[in-house]
Amino acid sequence: MKKFFTNIVLFATAAVLAVNLEALSLHDSLKFAHISDSHLTTTRQDTSFKALSQSKPLLADAIDQINQTKGLDFVLQTGDTIDFPNETDIMMYMSMMNQLRYPWFIAFGNHDLSVGGNISRERYLQLLNSHNKNFNFDKSYYSFKPKRGYKVIVLDAVDNSKITGNGIFPKDELEWLDEELKSAKKDTVLIFLHHPIIEPFPSSHHKILNTDEFYAVIDKYKNPIGIFTGHYHATKITKERNIVHVATPALVTYPNAFRIVNVTNYRNKTIFDFYFKNTNLKEVQTKARIKSIMSSTCAGTEEDQTTTIVIDK
Repeated sequence: MKKFFTNIVLFATAAVLAVNLEALSLHDSLKFAHISDSHLTTTRQDTSFKALSQSKPLLADAIDQINQTKGLDFVLQTGDTIDFPNETDIMMYMSMMNQLRYPWFIAFGNHDLSVGGNISRERYLQLLNSHNKNFNFDKSYYSFKPKRGYKVIVLDAVDNSKITGNGIFPKDELEWLDEELKSAKKDTVLIFLHHPIIEPFPSSHHKILNTDEFYAVIDKYKNPIGIFTGHYHATKITKERNIVHVATPALVTYPNAFRIVNVTNYRNKTIFDFYFKNTNLKEVQTKARIKSIMSSTCAGTEEDQTTTIVIDK
């Protein structure tokens, strides 16, 4: 009988150890909201594909839904926070985002810093540091560790030296990225930027011009990597080796949606769970779909919306 109970204890202990080895622990899951391209404005009119007149209520709805979502670690917007760079709209944007229950961060988009605007990259950074209690960075590319086992890297490929939707990585930023990835060791790395590395659809006027230089850096590292972007107003998820590329649609363009993402680290894999969240302004969404000439591309397939991607370690 004593041997029987001893075997039971040994079996139970082995089972517990196996679970602990497979799933590191509950707090090794990371959950965040990814929004993009809110194009906030109170003065600009709708275009053929952007519901600019509804940009404020669309962002307000996304903020409300995010606040009702439990257990988020942060919120990150991948650019085009405003439609035209000016301090009035930036202040309105930050005032709205400060209603979030969770820490929020941004990556810069070309509409935030475009030529002809009356605000510089440095001034926008200064405003963020002054009005966002969780933002404390002196450059437009930065990193932070939201939780053990994860590293967030925010990049800036905006070229505001000329009027262009194309992006380009400066040499010093790529050198910094290399050092950040080197220090990440075995962390799961989440990279946020406005311009996609893999285009959801071809566009010679929107793509990054030196993706080869980006890959020369990132291909040296085998960490599970998620790259979260916007810019194309399209919904697309693509797995590439140890990388998952995630394009999230614009709030102001059909399907007027955003994402909730849950990432969980295990001993031999990392699992990305994606949840697609439509805004509740159904009339706006219907009109946006009718006006869009690329509604299916913007919305993506079911696999581009709510899905699970596994990256083996």
